[in-house]
Amino acid sequence: MRPMFVDTSRVAVTVDGEIDPLAVTPDMDVMFIRKRMDFGTRSKVISAFVEVSGLDVGALQLALAQHNILDWQGPSFGGAPCNAKTIAQLDPEHPLLVKALERIAERNPMGARPDPKSTPPGDPSGPASA
Repeated sequence: MRPMFVDTSRVAVTVDGEIDPLAVTPDMDVMFIRKRMDFGTRSKVISAFVEVSGLDVGALQLALAQHNILDWQGPSFGGAPCNAKTIAQLDPEHPLLVKALERIAERNPMGARPDPKSTPPGDPSGPASA
């Protein structure tokens, strides 16, 4: 059974992918992203996306970044604070931002949701077969 509450702890992402936060050193460029969006965060992303754009994919990426990039560190950030304004000013083609957005999308699929009443065939938690 799935837990009721989402683990929203941070995940460290470099250009090469996710790494153990304990392996981060001061000379590394790292973005810390939300492990997974909770209901409130997902709702904020959808609201920001619709409010800003109507249905613009670029606005969705910006909303995902602004609500899921929690912090950053490294020489390339030049001491800039991690906030909605500076996230919007990032180079959209920078490999670290691209990798962070990939990981956010993988961890938080925004597509169709499975029917919570259905269970996969052979799932022992499903209804007993007659």
